[in-house]
Amino acid sequence: MSLMSMTALELGRTIQAGEASAVEAVREALDRMAKSPCPILFYERAVRPLGELLAPRPAEIAILIGAEGGFSPEEAGQAAAAGLAVCTMGPRILRCETAPLYALS
Repeated sequence: MSLMSMTALELGRTIQAGEASAVEAVREALDRMAKSPCPILFYERAVRPLGELLAPRPAEIAILIGAEGGFSPEEAGQAAAAGLAVCTMGPRILRCETAPLYALS
């Protein structure tokens, strides 16, 4: 885990760090994430805010964040069909390096 990730966890008062996995094909990631109790795909065109999903604070979440350029509408549709909550991080589009840290905080 990088120093930046550890700092983000400390600032967010997170008790336990999660795990990060290597880059995978979207379909493989969706299949694996669908097994999580609270799977989330961040999509810049989504309208559902993250806070709405996390109002009853889940014990565990799984997040899927795309590479530069984001997900295509088709990929976001596949995520929703696989059972992932498709949420927005807000009005700004974040770089792929900072989006995970924002999501963790």
